[in-house]
Order: sequence, then structure tokens, then C-alpha cells
Amino acid sequence: MRLRSDALRSMLLVMSTSCLWITIDEHDGRLDGDTEGATDTGPAGPVDVALELEATRPLDACASAPVVPVEGSVAEGSVAGPTSLALDLEDYPFVVSVDIATSGVFSTSLAVPSSGAEACIAGPTCGLSATIEGDDLSGNTAQLEVPVLESALPDVVSATLAGQLLDTRTTGSPTGDLELVLSDARWGAGATDATYQVAICRGGTTPDDAKPDCTSLLLTPDVDGDAATLVAAAAHIASVACGTVPAPVSLWLTVDGHPCGSTVVALSDGELGGWSDDCDGDGAVTGDDCDDLDAARAPGLPEACGDATDPDCSGAAATLVVTDTVGTPGTPYTDLEDAVEDAVDASIVEVCGPVSGGIDLPQGVTVIAGSGATPPVWTSTTRSHVAFLGTPDTDDTTLSLYHLVLDGEGAAGGVVLAHAGLTLDDVVVTEVVGGSDSPVSVTAGSLRMLGSAVADSVTTADGGGLRLVASLGYLDASSSLTGNTASRGGGLALVNSQLELLGSVEGNHATTDGGGAFLDGDASGGPLDVPAGLYGSGTVGTNTADMDGATEVAAGRAGIPFDGFLSVAVDTALLDSQPEILVNAGLLTAGPGATMAGVVRVETDAVLHACDGIGIGDPAPSFRYDTSASLGPPPAPPAHSNDCWQVDNPSAYTTGVPCVCPTLYPL
Repeated sequence: MRLRSDALRSMLLVMSTSCLWITIDEHDGRLDGDTEGATDTGPAGPVDVALELEATRPLDACASAPVVPVEGSVAEGSVAGPTSLALDLEDYPFVVSVDIATSGVFSTSLAVPSSGAEACIAGPTCGLSATIEGDDLSGNTAQLEVPVLESALPDVVSATLAGQLLDTRTTGSPTGDLELVLSDARWGAGATDATYQVAICRGGTTPDDAKPDCTSLLLTPDVDGDAATLVAAAAHIASVACGTVPAPVSLWLTVDGHPCGSTVVALSDGELGGWSDDCDGDGAVTGDDCDDLDAARAPGLPEACGDATDPDCSGAAATLVVTDTVGTPGTPYTDLEDAVEDAVDASIVEVCGPVSGGIDLPQGVTVIAGSGATPPVWTSTTRSHVAFLGTPDTDDTTLSLYHLVLDGEGAAGGVVLAHAGLTLDDVVVTEVVGGSDSPVSVTAGSLRMLGSAVADSVTTADGGGLRLVASLGYLDASSSLTGNTASRGGGLALVNSQLELLGSVEGNHATTDGGGAFLDGDASGGPLDVPAGLYGSGTVGTNTADMDGATEVAAGRAGIPFDGFLSVAVDTALLDSQPEILVNAGLLTAGPGATMAGVVRVETDAVLHACDGIGIGDPAPSFRYDTSASLGPPPAPPAHSNDCWQVDNPSAYTTGVPCVCPTLYPL
């Protein structure tokens, strides 16, 4: 607004984002009476004062002591130094001092006295007259209308959620934004000191009723003129609505620190539910998700053995997990056969706890491993634990069992494979009762036992602990066959098979022959044409048989010649009727490095060969031929490696007999 000092020209209220301008026109230093049509109100003089005022802020009706900052100027050279500005504010006079620079510029603050502010701030504007006082200057007066910011709190112009007016919604939204548009004249005047928050309240409370049940989001206004926009992400509201238990919430705007006071404004019409059907963001919706507040639990999530949190929402800890590495999360299963089918050739079936039932092994590579410090128990009482009856085309099939107890519970069980390889590592096979099968039976394949045992099992077939047919086997020093019973070979039976024994075969029983081992030379064909042989540094001892010896070597069937051999250390002698080694109607060759001790009996038509390098144990072996008296210790081994001594008559050893020591086929 520009006002001439000699006459009121016009009045104008101008509002902007930062200030209000109130100005009085300069006279451009004119001589008194030089402007046509103008009537001066001041005294005659050589120069009129050109007065210009800028009020940078309106009066605030809510301020305890309203102040209007003013910047002003007069015509250069007209006034300089301290002077007074006489004011009349709605008939309330007061005076302020100003110090006018030589350039004519000055500044001051028009403080509205508390005792005189009532009338001034009652309306939209406040009348103000200003006069510069001094010699020959009095009467240079301007009359102004200063705008007044009325006493009013911000007004909510609109509230939308995800682009829809909030008062038209019946549910919340898991996405989008809550957007509030507020109006407040004080933003246009540069006043933005208040604090704005959205309160999210559960249980029908308000921010004033129960603050612990409310969560507030502090929002920063984006000001544009007299309006401002406040934005809160719906995801924040949804997270509060989910809480410890998903629940509806009400929304409120709280304003604090505003010049006109504080307020709470309801944004929603009551409580709104449905903010999220997936509170934890794991992709499983409420109703399917067993815990919608934990993203680590949802149907279909991987699960690790021993994880009691039930990540896959099955209602129980995993029994089986198909995984790439034991101990890491994988796909949980409840059915062992399904797990094995899905894991073949690629993954490991990890057994987390007790399982039951038998499976038919698929062709390919299968690994089944137990989890935890104690091996899980796998029971099978109606059939073998694992069966695979392959063909020569399936020789690439292997089964590795690790850290398990296979328990037949005195009813069934065991592992029966044909044309496949078997590895038992830290495995106990126990209480297996089989008909025509041994607890561990491998035909036309291979067997490795590492730190494993077959114990306390019974079969009516040959091989109370294990039976190999046309196969190669290996038992390490910490493996054992103990307490098993069979018709022949209480500990083991080898048919056209060789076994390297570093462990022990002890405490087994045969109801006929071979309490410890039975070696059969039935070379009736098959993929492995080797003599039945048991060799290594293991121990065969303290085994019993009802009819004959603890280790038997039998003749081939159908008149096929037999060529078997033993090179294992046997234990001290038992009763003469239960020799540790029985050579029955065939040829037994004691291989190099063997130690012979105890009673060795050679039946009619049988021959015992002892190859170069055989050792004599303690007690020295006592050899019997049929029922003849025991022969004394044999003479020293022959000097020639292609010679051996043999027992083939009732009363003497034959030496210098050409014989071929066995060829070993280590696995």
C-alpha cells in the first residue's frame, strides 16, 4: 500500500508467502506546492518528507504481545539521526524511536501494548496512523490498515488414503499414503512453528484418553501459501494396526505448539480394520499364516532340523528335511519315501527325529543322514528299512546312511540291495529279524562300514550280521558285527565275495556251522567272479556254533571247485568241538600277513594252505584233521613264496607243495 503524506491516496492489503508490505509514496524531494492537484497536510517548507514503511508481518491475534516488524525510509537528506514515530493504533497512541541513517533508512518493531490490543485485533485489520515528529516535520502523517491474523487453528481441508477420501473408506490400506491438506493463514505470514502428528489409536481410544494405546507419526508440512500437505505412509499405519495382534485403529491429527493453542481432530469415522492381510510381509495372508507377525514363519518356508519355531507352519517341528547341507534349512517333509524321491541325485534327506516305515530306493544317488548329537532312530517293523532290487543297468545306484539307528524292534527291518553300493557311516543296525535276508545284504554291489555296527539281529538265512554275494566289502577298525545269529555264519556270510576286515566279528552264533563267518565258493556266476575271502587285520573271535566251527569255508555247490582264503587274526581256542576256523570240503588258504591261533580243524577232502609269511599266534594253533589227534605247531613257513605247507592227512603236514596265494580285490 502506498500513501502520500499530503493526502490519503489508496489502501491495499497484500499477502504473500513471507511478508506484508505497507508503503507510503515518496514525494521525490519536490518543493512544496510543486505537484498539481496535491494538497499537503504538513507545514510549508522547502522539502516534504517522503515516508515509506514496510511491515513484514501482520498482527497475530493469538500472540501474547503482538509485534509488527517494520522497515522504512524517508527521502534522502530530509531527516537524519534519531527521531520519533508517533503512532495511533485504533485510538491508542504511543511513540517509538527510530534512528534514521543519512540514506534515510530505518527499522523498528511496532509492539502492540497488551492493554491496547483488544480493539486492534478484534477485526480483520487494525487501523494505524503514523507521523514523523520534529521541527517542520509534524503533520507528515500516513494512515494504514494493518492485517490481523485471526484467532484460529489450522483447518483440515481434505484427508485421503491411497487416493480415496478417508471419510468414504470402510477399511484401511496396506499400501499408498495418508495425505492431509491443511489451511492456516499463518503459513502465508511465515509462521510454521507448530508440531503436527498423526495419532494411530487401538481399542477405541483417543490420543487424550490413553496415550499408551496410540502411536504417533511426526509429519513435516509441505507449505504452499496458506496451505500445507502432510503425508504418512499407509505401511506405517498398517504396522501399528498389526501390533502384537492385528486390530482396527482410529486416526487423529494432533496439533501442538500453535500460537492459538493445541487441538485433536478425528480423521477417521471410528475404527478402520483391514490395514493388512499380511502383517509380516512374508507373502502368506491372514488365515493361512500361522503367525502373521513373524516373517520367518509361513507355509512353504524352509525349515532346519532342530528349529522349534515351526517355520513352515506345519504345527510341529520338522521330521525330515531335504537340504543341500546337513544342518541348513531345506524343504520339510513328513513322508520319508516322498523325501527320498525328491532328493535323489541332488540333495540330502536329513532325519530330524524318530521316523518309521520302510522305503523302496529309487535309482540314483541317495543320502540319508541323521541330525543332532544323538542319532535319530528309524524303525521298521513290517518290512526292510530299505530295499532295492536292481539290475546290471542300475549299478550307478548308491545309498549312503549316516548317523542313524536302524531298529527292527525284533520284527523286521534291515537293508537289502542288489546291483547297488551301500555305505554305513556312524550307523547301528539292530534288532532286525529277517527270513531269507541278512540285516545287511548286498548282492552284486559293494559295502563300506565306517564306525558302524550290526548287532543283536537274527536270520534263518546265512549271515547273521551281513551277507555279501558277488560283492566287495570293507569294515574299518571301529566297525563291528556283534551278537547276531544265523543258520551259517553268525557274524557274516561271503558268497563269491571278499571282505577286508579291520574291525571285529565277535559274540555271534550259528545254529549250524561258522559261528563267526561262513565263506561259500558257489561260483555260479554274477558280475564278480572272485574267490570267497576274508582278509585284513581285524578279529574273528568268541563266536559259537551249535554243530561246527566259528569260521567255515564250504565247498562250491554242484561240484564247482572252491578256492577260499582267510587272513584274519582269530582269537584264543574255544572247545575242541567249536574251532575258530573250520575248513569243510574245500581249500582254505591263509593269506600273507595272517596270524593263526587257536583250534583249526580240517574236514575230510579239505586242504589248508598257509602262504608265505603267515604268523603263528599265541596260543599256537592246534590243527585237527577230522577227528584225529591234534597236530603240533606247523613247521616254519617255506622259504619259497610260491610254496606253502598244507594239512591234508590225519598225521602230518605236507611241505614244499606248490600253491598260489590268493589275489585280493580291495574295495
